[in-house]
Amino acid sequence: MSEKNPRITPLELETTAHAALRVGKSIDAIRFSIATGKIPAYSVQRGTGERFMHLLRPSDVDKVYPPRPESLPSADPNELVKESA
Repeated sequence: MSEKNPRITPLELETTAHAALRVGKSIDAIRFSIATGKIPAYSVQRGTGERFMHLLRPSDVDKVYPPRPESLPSADPNELVKESA
């Protein structure tokens, strides 16, 4: 069947490493927030072993750690002088 099932919607999740990079925190800080219940996470088994990874909703991470701005807006010094005059 080539049509997608309309009842299934993809979840947009991120790993702990991606979340840490996005908000500028360490992976351990993200894991600590998961362990203390501040950030809800899905535990997913990796492969056939006993290793698990956490998947997080970006919106849940953002509630605890606001995302860091990619670049701060810069002000032109000449514009500042014009406004103060």
